[in-house]
Amino acid sequence: MVFERFSTKEVDLFCFLHSKEAPTEAEWAKVIRVYQDYDASTRDGLKRFRCLAVSDGGGLNAEMRGDLKKFFAGRIAKSVIVSDSSVIRGMVTAASWFNPGMRAHGTKEMGQALHYLDVQNEQGLVMALLASMQDDIGGSATLRNIKAIRAA
Repeated sequence: MVFERFSTKEVDLFCFLHSKEAPTEAEWAKVIRVYQDYDASTRDGLKRFRCLAVSDGGGLNAEMRGDLKKFFAGRIAKSVIVSDSSVIRGMVTAASWFNPGMRAHGTKEMGQALHYLDVQNEQGLVMALLASMQDDIGGSATLRNIKAIRAA
C-alpha cells in the first residue's frame, strides 16, 4: 500500500493504492499518524478531508478498521474505495456504518467516485498521481482497468 496527499482550494484528498495484500502494521501506523497530524493541524472536523483508495483486493483487517472507527469518532468524512473485489466492497459497506460518508465504487464508476469526493475537475491530476504511485507496489490491475475503461 502506498499513499499521497493531494490538495485543492476546497479539499485535501488522501489517495491510496492497494495491491492484493493488506497494509503492513508499519504502513498502517504511518497512515494513522498522518491522519492524526492532519486532524490536529486543521481543526475543522474533517470538512476538507477526502479519501480515495484504489484496491486490487488488499484491505484493512479488523484492528485497522477499529483504528479508523476511533479516528473518525462519529464524524463523517467523504471516502471512496474503488475496487471490483466483492470482499472489499463488503468491508466498505460494514465500515460505512461508522462513517456514513464512505462509499464503494467499481472501476467503471471512477468518474462518480471523483465527483462524490469533489475533485471531478482534477480528474487528470488525480489519475496521474495514482499512476505515479503504482511502481511502488508493483503495478495495479485495478488502475489498469480504470484507464482502459476511461480510454474506451
